[in-house]
Amino acid sequence: RDTHAPPRGVSVIFPGDGNGPYRVMRAVNGGVVKALLRSLDEPEAAQRGRLAQIAAGARGTAFAREHGLVGTESLEEWRAKIPVRTHAELSGWLDRVAGGEPEVLTRAPVRSLLETSGTTGRPKWLPVTDAWARTVAEAQAAWVLALLRDDEQLRYGKALSVVSPAEHTRSPGGLVVGSNTGRMFLAQPWWVRWRAPVPYAVYCIEDPALRAYCVLRHALAQPVTSWTTANPSTILLYCRRMAEWWEDLRADCADGTLSRGPAAGLGAADRKRLGKGAGRVRLGDDPRPTATWKLRRINCWTGGSAPFFLGRMPAALGAEVPVREAGVSASEGF
Repeated sequence: RDTHAPPRGVSVIFPGDGNGPYRVMRAVNGGVVKALLRSLDEPEAAQRGRLAQIAAGARGTAFAREHGLVGTESLEEWRAKIPVRTHAELSGWLDRVAGGEPEVLTRAPVRSLLETSGTTGRPKWLPVTDAWARTVAEAQAAWVLALLRDDEQLRYGKALSVVSPAEHTRSPGGLVVGSNTGRMFLAQPWWVRWRAPVPYAVYCIEDPALRAYCVLRHALAQPVTSWTTANPSTILLYCRRMAEWWEDLRADCADGTLSRGPAAGLGAADRKRLGKGAGRVRLGDDPRPTATWKLRRINCWTGGSAPFFLGRMPAALGAEVPVREAGVSASEGF
């Protein structure tokens, strides 16, 4: 976009015209588009509406009773009644949620718990409700819609994502605990998941080297055009792994197998399960991703420390590839 062009109003963010796939998805997500554009036209009204939803959801909970919340607070009243505190100071409330106690922070049932990556400290467990999950799904839909708006050609290839398992343990109260990336992956519509070149079962492999090998084995046999992960350092790691295992990956791809490199120790049942759907393809001598894939987009974080890794990405990938902000800043907020 020409940043020097005069403003044309927020409605141009998702115009009514455009390429075919974009128009179809815009029609399917018409409600999301209208709500987003309305919130940009009237931000104060959108903020008041969001606060009203949060306050109403907290009404009658243990947290509301302790803080004197009635569910109709203005922003000023909300700030006065709830001081800013650290996660450590609030951990007791989240421990009660993890223990299975209902209506601690919200009246809505807690479906599962997200475990944060721990990038800035000890990993946290955060509650997932239906309303919160729906909001994240709407944000995802808007992000994908903008991706199609800008590049129709992405629909002709596969969308490689690197995610963590949506479930890896249970809380003391029996709630599923897992990563937000895996949860978001499974929550995508079927036609989005269909574009994924890697089966979800591969992301649930505990051994990191075996998991990375299996991800690359599946992805290298597919026409990948976009690569999405939160941290750009993950892409650099996979590029190094690709170079390290290239001869084994080439041989497995040529034979249609999953039996070399870190996968050499797999039993017959696991090899069949994890290798299901892996295609057969002849790969060249160059192990850099752009020598195999016609990559059109890298989607990852671009803020914070990300520029350090982004500057090393062209050499690792083998060419300059446009980088798009992933959109999700953290499990705690987006």
